[in-house]
Amino acid sequence: MMITLYGNCQVEVLGRAMRMRFPDLEVHYGGNSERVDAYDPERTAALMDRSDLVVSQPIMNPDHPDRHDLLRGRLGDKLIFVPYIFADGLFALSDAPMRPNPKVSTIINEGALITRLQADGYRATSRDLRSGRIAFNHQARLRQNLIEMERREELCDIRVLDYIRAHYRTRPLMITHNHPMPELVNECARQLAARIGREYSPISGREPYRMASITLARTPNLCHPSTCEELGLTYAPDLHWADTGEALLRRIATALKVPLES
Repeated sequence: MMITLYGNCQVEVLGRAMRMRFPDLEVHYGGNSERVDAYDPERTAALMDRSDLVVSQPIMNPDHPDRHDLLRGRLGDKLIFVPYIFADGLFALSDAPMRPNPKVSTIINEGALITRLQADGYRATSRDLRSGRIAFNHQARLRQNLIEMERREELCDIRVLDYIRAHYRTRPLMITHNHPMPELVNECARQLAARIGREYSPISGREPYRMASITLARTPNLCHPSTCEELGLTYAPDLHWADTGEALLRRIATALKVPLES
């Protein structure tokens, strides 16, 4: 059986999980934008034509040639949609190096610090960050994340939103705002395997080399003590939250040209 996975890095690691667990499958990956690996529309289209199954994220951009409804029309029943997982509300601040059209920096939720930096300067803002006097609006942001994921999951055959809602308070499910933990990769792989009549055994820390292969990159993201307090998380903030927060604050201040000695 030949499977082509078409999407971003989340889909790429899903393909790796399937390839490692089911070596008899012929598994290929093609990126859906220039921002990810293996972006080659002609190669990917040829792979899709030859494949028994195509696994893709629904593209919502109305101008994209592979918009979800157009792709469904081309591929029919051999197309399976998986969700795009995005939850910046689980972090006070998130570094997004590939963020298109950043307002000031590439840091998501920079607005929580911009006004304070401009009004009070760097040192006062740094003190407020460390003492928990800055509101990061986690609940509203996470609620919006879940609403958007629900909108997209309505198009999907594989779904993880209920899983996220059930478990996000008790353990970290995201490495960054859009890099899910291997636990969510395993859940997607389990559902995909069931679609083809296979039983998937989750990849765990007992297989460190395979685990590394489905673990996406980490960028600086701030899980602040106030993150845990506001969202009712039962796990601790990142051990280095103070240093991470300071580094992200400095980058926003530098982008605003706020003197670091102010």
